Amino acid sequence: MNDLLRETLAEGVECLAALDVELARLERDPHDASAVAGAFRQMHTIKGSCACVRLARIGRLAHAAEDALAALRVDGGPATPRAVAALRLAAGRIRAVMLELAATGQEPAGDDGDVAASLAAAVSGDASPSEAEPAAPSLFGRLVGDLAGIRDRLLAQAAWRAPGAELRRLDDVVEGLRRVAPRLHWRPLRPLLEGLVRVVADLAAEQGKRAELAVTACDVDVDPRVLARLRPALIHLLRNAVDHGIEAPLERLHAGKPIVGRIAIAVEACGDRLRLRVADDGRGIDMAALRRRLAEAGTLDAALDEDGLRAQIFEPGVTTLDAPTALSGRGVGLDAVRTALEEAGGSVAIEPVPAGTCFVLDLPLSGEAPAAARTVLVVHDDPFSRRVIAPLLAAAGCRVVAVADEDKARALIETGERFDAVLAPGLAWSPPAARAVP
Repeated sequence: MNDLLRETLAEGVECLAALDVELARLERDPHDASAVAGAFRQMHTIKGSCACVRLARIGRLAHAAEDALAALRVDGGPATPRAVAALRLAAGRIRAVMLELAATGQEPAGDDGDVAASLAAAVSGDASPSEAEPAAPSLFGRLVGDLAGIRDRLLAQAAWRAPGAELRRLDDVVEGLRRVAPRLHWRPLRPLLEGLVRVVADLAAEQGKRAELAVTACDVDVDPRVLARLRPALIHLLRNAVDHGIEAPLERLHAGKPIVGRIAIAVEACGDRLRLRVADDGRGIDMAALRRRLAEAGTLDAALDEDGLRAQIFEPGVTTLDAPTALSGRGVGLDAVRTALEEAGGSVAIEPVPAGTCFVLDLPLSGEAPAAARTVLVVHDDPFSRRVIAPLLAAAGCRVVAVADEDKARALIETGERFDAVLAPGLAWSPPAARAVP
């Protein structure tokens, strides 16, 4: 695979991530013209880039989605749930094609007429009011009332000869009910996050420190089962931030920092996923201490780069403190965070930042039990794998295990760990099934 094709795939992955954000905005506000324009730009970029490297199938998919978005722009009406779902279907298909292309070096053949038909049907005919508003009992009652009114009009017509527009409206209402009904019991995320402000202040006071928590929360509702797993995970991270990261007042003064340490939680909803960034302005991870601890435990892999070394902080029993404190240092907190999020169908990672520490949490909005994730072994962990392969596999609902070379892959397989697919030069590739698009 040449460098131009690699860069095209990397750009495509970034465009699809940006597209998810725009579609989430449309779900919150179906009349958001800027979100339609933003989604159009992302699909247009994908189409143009693929044309340059002759990726015909992805180009056709992007073109069909671009046409649908263009129709929404011209019409000026709201984006119906059916339209957003069709666009998500197109994005999911593009991801699946990109994944196989990244794995094999060849764009797979296939007929995507179902996607094109779905897009065309979603934007054709009379514009219909959207049911993509935040779920609430009052919304549920209004939708049921709307459905009852349409039913009565159909019953009044001889031999059920209903106009096509009425049937389309009925279909939209039914889709709205299906989307809203499971979310009636969901709860807003904001109160949970704002309640942690006091927790941080109290934790810092116990340590003779000063710290404040700033919350940038989008107004999103979340399944209570997800909230139940998220709250203890966040408290573990905040304890670590106060104990490991935020320095004592005198140390902060000597370092030229404000006396009051700052911790920030930023929230972003992307489709049916929730992403939180938990960052502090403290001293950061003590990499020398981490390396020393791993060496003492006999688990230090000399081949690990900085990112791989940081990831070891999530392993059981790993800590950078010489002695445990009342808050942390026993090597269980971050392991508990990772376990709780993985059980909820999510993940946690450390994002490199110039100063301090930043954790990125990704998890579903719904607490429904996720389908068992396929585990994919990726051999030759390199920048292309991290920028393209891993995001595409994650979007397909897979758990990714990356190793540096084939010797390490064989050693890992010999331990008994099982993989659903292996991605490596010269080895067979079985593409994992894509996660269903809502």
